[in-house]
Amino acid sequence: MTMTTTTDRIDAKPPREGVTEFGRLTHHHPDLDHDMYMGDTYSKLAPLPLDESNVVSSLLPNGRHAPAIDVDLPVHAVPSSTPGHWHLYFDEELSWPDYLRLLEVMRDVGLVQDGFYRSAESRGTTLLRLPGDPKPDAPCSCQRCIPEDMM
Repeated sequence: MTMTTTTDRIDAKPPREGVTEFGRLTHHHPDLDHDMYMGDTYSKLAPLPLDESNVVSSLLPNGRHAPAIDVDLPVHAVPSSTPGHWHLYFDEELSWPDYLRLLEVMRDVGLVQDGFYRSAESRGTTLLRLPGDPKPDAPCSCQRCIPEDMM
């Protein structure tokens, strides 16, 4: 997987420490390199300190999960103009029904806002502000943005 993040943060942590920042548990998986996804019998791995671990899990100490997903295609996470928010790009083609279904699931589990999903559904596409184009303080009033019935 290729993961590209674009950030201007000077306090960015090295990737190994960054994956546990949210509280994800780390473990040692003895057969990590044997591709045992389907027959994995190590479902109850004991949490270990980061320096003794070779895997990070989605599991949090409170029993809930923070998504940690092995994506087998290039992705790009770009900071949005809202601090702490990101735009996520997958370099993969999907049909509109499949893409809308993905957005619907992400909305249903709280990974994207309902308004983002509804806008995509009505427009037939998703729209993200380009990097470096901040949100205006007031709605745009250019000729392209004023509804025809208000001109």
